[in-house]
Amino acid sequence: MNEKAKESHRKASRKYNETKEGKETRKKAYQKYRSTNKHLNKTLQRMYGITLSQWQEMFEKQKGCCAICGTHQVELKITLNVDHCHETDKVRGLLCSGCNKALGLIKTNVRTAKGMVKYIDNCC
Repeated sequence: MNEKAKESHRKASRKYNETKEGKETRKKAYQKYRSTNKHLNKTLQRMYGITLSQWQEMFEKQKGCCAICGTHQVELKITLNVDHCHETDKVRGLLCSGCNKALGLIKTNVRTAKGMVKYIDNCC
């Protein structure tokens, strides 16, 4: 295909992609790709430096449960989150979104966590 034909094809593709049908087609293709292990593996490697196999090993080691509260994956609406240290990037385990958010809010400060436990023990 010569350069003129390639450019004509690119223009037609861009024009189609702006149509409702084109947007829907692209959306479906992206959703299909995101549902693959290939996408998940790339995401885990990019964000946490682990492979899908390593994630699965952690999942099995934790018996499919959150490392903090013990809630099983089947009880959750979304997949367990990869928890990691923001200073060292070391992966610590898999958490439910609630525990992951709580840990993030206290900035993994042990003194704060102990203070929260003491507060709860004294109030209840």
